[in-house]
Amino acid sequence: MTYREKVAWLMFSSMAVTLGPYLIYVYVIQNGQPIPLPGIGQLKLYATAAVSWAVIIGTGHLFLRLKFPSEARAPADERDHEIERRSFRIGYSILIIGVIVVGIFMPFYSVGWSIINGAIFMIAVAEFVRYLTIVHSYRKQRP
Repeated sequence: MTYREKVAWLMFSSMAVTLGPYLIYVYVIQNGQPIPLPGIGQLKLYATAAVSWAVIIGTGHLFLRLKFPSEARAPADERDHEIERRSFRIGYSILIIGVIVVGIFMPFYSVGWSIINGAIFMIAVAEFVRYLTIVHSYRKQRP
């Protein structure tokens, strides 16, 4: 497994472990309950997920850099650049669709935290797909 694939797995799994439970809570447990603005309780929940995500990513990157120092310093080759371009193209397309839905359509029928959580959801989906595309691309190229 290449270093960049390990980083993609780190990013994907850290999002799944932190933002996954937050989004499940928001869309399954809290579904339909109005959250009055400013929604400090909701903001605390999201902040907990975001800070946890940052800590996992930082710790994971440090671990990978210490365990695989030569791979971490190796420059990206043309294959790595192509995989990165492809994953950004796919993730960005999903993100643009999400921005259109959340920023243009949702304000007509939703308010407050529904729109915020919709944006968080679309960002998470775009990033999940982006990292899965990276992992899939590296796995597909293995002999």
